[in-house]
Amino acid sequence: MVTREHAIRTLRGDVDERSGRVGEQAQAALALLYTRYFATVLSAARRYAHAEADAEDLAQDVFLKLPRAVQRYEPGNFEGWLRCLVVRAAVSRYRREARQECLGDADVASMLESRTDLEVPTAALEQAIDALERPLAAVVRLRFFSDLSHIEIAASLGISPGTSAVRLCRALKRLRLLLEAAVMKRHDRAIETVNQISRQEAICRL
Repeated sequence: MVTREHAIRTLRGDVDERSGRVGEQAQAALALLYTRYFATVLSAARRYAHAEADAEDLAQDVFLKLPRAVQRYEPGNFEGWLRCLVVRAAVSRYRREARQECLGDADVASMLESRTDLEVPTAALEQAIDALERPLAAVVRLRFFSDLSHIEIAASLGISPGTSAVRLCRALKRLRLLLEAAVMKRHDRAIETVNQISRQEAICRL
């Protein structure tokens, strides 16, 4: 029976650290470690994931990166080390998701038109509009909530249609920044939760 230590030695010796290429022997070793420890990794991942599918994705991430990560493994508590990899994978995923959720001005306009965006709750959108300077907020509300044209907005506020368009452009840019900050804050809280759990369990230090 192949031991864990033998599988780790094989995995270390049959991986090109520069390219990440995994040789046939290393693939066999990785498959053995996957079979023996996937349940352990998945159990740990469930503590940091929102749903079962997310936990499974985290566990897969850990094993995909294992051939390189194991090069830095120091003999000891292997299961504890794997749980440490789960924590780091979770933090990395939250940060990556936050970057992917960056918005453009057109995205903000679409949200205002539908007000049903899943990533930015309606309450957060309302708070962002309230945080705008009053002239900008007025144009946003008249354009998207009252469905007025720039000509109608201009007549209502006593400004020119061109000024209305400029204010709307400025408002969309400002809203984008405010909403991105809200998204980042939400992900930062999720990352802090992961870190708190890991500290409580003394899994690893990030």
